[in-house]
Amino acid sequence: MENKKEHRENLYKEYQRLKKKTELKAHDVKSGGEVKSQHVSPADEQKLNKVKRELKECLNLLSDKQLVILFEDPNFEKDAGEILMNRRKNRN
Repeated sequence: MENKKEHRENLYKEYQRLKKKTELKAHDVKSGGEVKSQHVSPADEQKLNKVKRELKECLNLLSDKQLVILFEDPNFEKDAGEILMNRRKNRN
């Protein structure tokens, strides 16, 4: 059975994997030509949302570097920003 730290790290890694997998990208096959987009699996979207909910419960336990990365996600921006600001205040 994984401990809390391992669970938190695994959640963060799963978030990164699913975020990359579900990120919508469109690219030109050739300049001025056809545009292709990727298909995002609804199951992956559901998994990502579940991981986000679980990860939100342990944001205080993540490193500053992890929080900065999560801050770029609108779902985590407010909470991650507050935690980072509080940590910065406590260091000074």
